[in-house]
Amino acid sequence: MPLLFAACDSSDGSAPPAVVWDCEELPLAVVDVNGVYRYSGPGAYRLRGTITFEQVGATVRVIGTTYDNANDRELEGEGTIVGNRLDIVLVPINGDVDYSADITFHFSPDGNEFCCAFSDTNDDTGPMGSYIGVRE
Repeated sequence: MPLLFAACDSSDGSAPPAVVWDCEELPLAVVDVNGVYRYSGPGAYRLRGTITFEQVGATVRVIGTTYDNANDRELEGEGTIVGNRLDIVLVPINGDVDYSADITFHFSPDGNEFCCAFSDTNDDTGPMGSYIGVRE
């Protein structure tokens, strides 16, 4: 399963969230990423759902993921945001130790959008922009 969002293609034809920012890394940015983001894969990665971030200072926790078009396990993790870049490892909330995903998020300067790259223990990988998200 790719990353926090692995599974099946959508059959309802819904469009992915529109990201209008170019996914660049901004080391000097200060962003607030608290909230729920709607994500999708605009290319080969077809999962859709939500990911929820909690931020206190530079510490960011993913406290859950949902899937609109899959029945995958909910994931969690904690990392440190530097500028607009968050490197984080996500694991199943249910305690399963058979899966983890290394993810790099780049957030827009206002924190309302993200792009991410990933690799996981299923040997799935995706470059920056594999998934995009927009804060709800």
